[in-house]
Amino acid sequence: MAKPALRIGHLAITDHLILGVTKHKLDKEEERFNYLDLTVETRNDWTAMADDLESGNLDCAFVLAPIAMDLFNNGVGMRLVLFSHK
Repeated sequence: MAKPALRIGHLAITDHLILGVTKHKLDKEEERFNYLDLTVETRNDWTAMADDLESGNLDCAFVLAPIAMDLFNNGVGMRLVLFSHK
């Protein structure tokens, strides 16, 4: 059975540091996942992130709550997994 593939987006900011570290480890082959093929993609701004979520170029992303609410309000399938910034 093939592993599911997941493309996750983030900005290169300290709030999203865990994804930057994960991307580095995946690129250096220091990390791998047994049950998932994960691709971490960096975006330069919130608009690019929202556009890629809306178009399906990303499966998920770390985004601001207002962006997620706007996307959901515009019909983009959206699930909140967790609040990570407190």
